[in-house]
Amino acid sequence: MNLHHTLAVAVALALLANVGVAEEKAALKSGPQVGKSVPGPFAPLNVNGSKAGEKNCLYCSNGNNPVVMIFARNTSPELTRLLKKVEGCCGKNKDAKLGSFVVFCSDDEKMETKLKKEVKDSKLDKVVLAIDDKAGPEGYDVNKDADVTVVLYVERKVKSNFAFKKGEMKDKNIEAIEKAIPKILPAKVPSRVTDRTAGRGGGAPRPASLSRRRPDEAPLATRLPPWRATMPGARPTAGLQRMPSRGVGLEPTTNLVIDLGAGVPDADTLRASV
Repeated sequence: MNLHHTLAVAVALALLANVGVAEEKAALKSGPQVGKSVPGPFAPLNVNGSKAGEKNCLYCSNGNNPVVMIFARNTSPELTRLLKKVEGCCGKNKDAKLGSFVVFCSDDEKMETKLKKEVKDSKLDKVVLAIDDKAGPEGYDVNKDADVTVVLYVERKVKSNFAFKKGEMKDKNIEAIEKAIPKILPAKVPSRVTDRTAGRGGGAPRPASLSRRRPDEAPLATRLPPWRATMPGARPTAGLQRMPSRGVGLEPTTNLVIDLGAGVPDADTLRASV
């Protein structure tokens, strides 16, 4: 019994240890959290962009626009892949004014040189790299154990947050970040449906032949089929069609001029026209 009891205790302790490790991984928080406001202005040293070589507030310059904000400790192949993805998203969504900046929290004196090389090698134009203190900007709560922190926000409200320890960010995580970017983009407005492109009931688009007459086509009245052109009392007129009055209660010899573009007239209109 003692042996079984000992084994049971050992298994329980192992399970608790695994749960503790899983909770520790899940508990890593870094940067502003979802639903919170982005803390506010700070001025890191910009390595590229319009303010390259100056301390400039990237939070300020992006205003209420959608932003991919990243905090990193150092360059890495995984981070490079992420930056290229974000650069592409910014290019595709320039109309939405999607912006992005990466703040490297480091006191490495060679960091600026590293980042200039990163900008050149990765061909970064939309994504701005910058350098700040090792602790990160005040109020942003960048976790000291987080190697990469990604914050997606719009109108200065956080919509998504991702945090990774060193070596934890993999391709699947990069894909997840890319898929989350549309959350901060404005919804696409469908094209307006007009009478020219669809039926009055919102149905299928009308054939081009019914939408408008080609410049080289003759008016409808001059394109009547032979049997219509030979009807008693009917003769083609430019834009108008002269038709016999039989069937509307008038004298058989009376001819009416009906404007085809104005629709079908009612009986009162027909009587008033005689």
